[in-house]
Amino acid sequence: MENQILPQLDISILQQKANEYAMAGATKTIEDFYAGYNSPFRKAVEDELKKVSIDTHKIALPDIIGILNEQLTKKIDEIANEAIAKSFVPLVNRFLTGLNKELLFSDVLKEFIEVTKEDSDDHYEVSVEPNYRHNWLNVNISKGEMNYEFTLHQTFASERSGPPKYHLLSLPYNSEKHKPTMKLSIDGVKLEMPFTSGILEDRFISYLAKTIISQCEITMDCKDFDEEWFHDEDGCHCH
Repeated sequence: MENQILPQLDISILQQKANEYAMAGATKTIEDFYAGYNSPFRKAVEDELKKVSIDTHKIALPDIIGILNEQLTKKIDEIANEAIAKSFVPLVNRFLTGLNKELLFSDVLKEFIEVTKEDSDDHYEVSVEPNYRHNWLNVNISKGEMNYEFTLHQTFASERSGPPKYHLLSLPYNSEKHKPTMKLSIDGVKLEMPFTSGILEDRFISYLAKTIISQCEITMDCKDFDEEWFHDEDGCHCH
């Protein structure tokens, strides 16, 4: 029986064709978006044109150009925002991993010591004030100019039985208030975080973000720093 002749595929040619078809598909998609029958871009321009009072003696080319520029600016902003989100979310995911669901408040304070101990020799301070009206705790943790204010909300389950447990719903600001925020949804958990320069480099903010994404429940085992937690420091820096 004669040997069967099998074709040999040139992978480099296939790659070239794949690139060509991919480019053609992308080009066709862009063409349809801006010039297709159901083009959202055309629809947006049409809607804007309908708002203009048409006077055949007064309408001028600059009017049309102005409308197009406005729509293009909006579309560019949308593309830029989407690009920022796609590049920012992986960074957020990177530091929102690996945390026990059950935490003690002392764990939070120890983490604050760990991430700030190299910054300065300022004193550590913490205050926990209950808000009986809303059933939450107002917490302030600080070291020198570093200051973090946030609220711990009692979990629904612990309201009915057992010792109360708390959780964070949103992140604190570490300086001035009323800064812009961004909202993310990760694994079904919504997180509102300050949208400011360097926020990803703030290790304590990152830690608190983990407690939100991991839906950690915090038990209040203390309300102040313990001198023993500073055994690696040159003396105690807590009040």
